[in-house]
Amino acid sequence: MTTTAVPSAFLLFLLGGCAVSTLEEPDKPSKDLIEDDPSDEPDDGQDEPDDDHGDDDDDDDGDDDGDDDDGGIDDIDIPSGDDVIEGSWTTTDEMMTQDACNMEDWVLDGIGDQIILDVVADGELELTDSRGTADCIYDEDGFDCDPRAFEDRTPETDFGLSAVIELQTDTWGSFDGTEYLVMETAIVADCAGSDCWLVEMATADFPCEMKTWKAAEAD
Repeated sequence: MTTTAVPSAFLLFLLGGCAVSTLEEPDKPSKDLIEDDPSDEPDDGQDEPDDDHGDDDDDDDGDDDGDDDDGGIDDIDIPSGDDVIEGSWTTTDEMMTQDACNMEDWVLDGIGDQIILDVVADGELELTDSRGTADCIYDEDGFDCDPRAFEDRTPETDFGLSAVIELQTDTWGSFDGTEYLVMETAIVADCAGSDCWLVEMATADFPCEMKTWKAAEAD
């Protein structure tokens, strides 16, 4: 009878176990929005209230708040064009929100991981992280990046197996002002090679799906 020799290093990997934890996506940190109070001071030279409510001098009585456009909700809109903060962003929180592949240790980058934003045109930016560079579009609602594909050769390089994990990723997110962003990545994992059945013993049947959630602050 013919038996298949399983590499000893990989058996140790399997025996180590794979702890999977299901984490709920935390509530996004809230920010209080403070609007400017309209001025209650009367116009100069006027000792008594004016009974004519249609007078243009009463614009600051609360009916017309158009003069206070500098505050309020506009403070958290993402600016357009080159006003977006470019450069390095640092990951402050990260977790798996879906892990049907049992591959959390292979997928998460960890706290402190860097994200680089580079605005290339009005409404267009490049996002660079541990998985490479993605072309993205953005507006006041957030950003959406083109799908990316890459390979994870950990089974081959670390355990000598004929197996390559193929990952398809789709990334999107939103800005909160110019100092804070939240990014999500959906991942579909598959495997190519004659030893994929061994990889499945330590992970899950391929193809499988995962999703990550990440928060970052501008440096």
